[in-house]
Amino acid sequence: MGPVGDRRIGLQMRPRWSEALWRYLRAPRLTAQRERQADVIDAIKQQLVDITSPADLCIHYQTSLSLCQQVADALYPDDPFLADLHRTRDVAYGLRYVELVTGRPLSAFDSLPAWLGEWAVLR
Repeated sequence: MGPVGDRRIGLQMRPRWSEALWRYLRAPRLTAQRERQADVIDAIKQQLVDITSPADLCIHYQTSLSLCQQVADALYPDDPFLADLHRTRDVAYGLRYVELVTGRPLSAFDSLPAWLGEWAVLR
């Protein structure tokens, strides 16, 4: 069954990750702010490459806020847009979750698959 058809996968995704992905997919793409956010999302996601299961990803999420802030500060020190990283962090974890369950690598810079928005809504 494909990613959209397997509702069990979408139901297991944390609702906040699903909502963050949905909002990210709907946001305007060609802005400097979006580019900075994509940089931070991919940098956070890079920190998650050693996590190989959705369960471990959920556990890691519980303690990752300071890690995500460190990543953002290293890329964009004193950027007021990145002061609240909750949604950016949720997008990174949502993308990593999708990678884990589909085996498909994703980047915040790429055109994300059309089914991803539909899938996020199915949560």
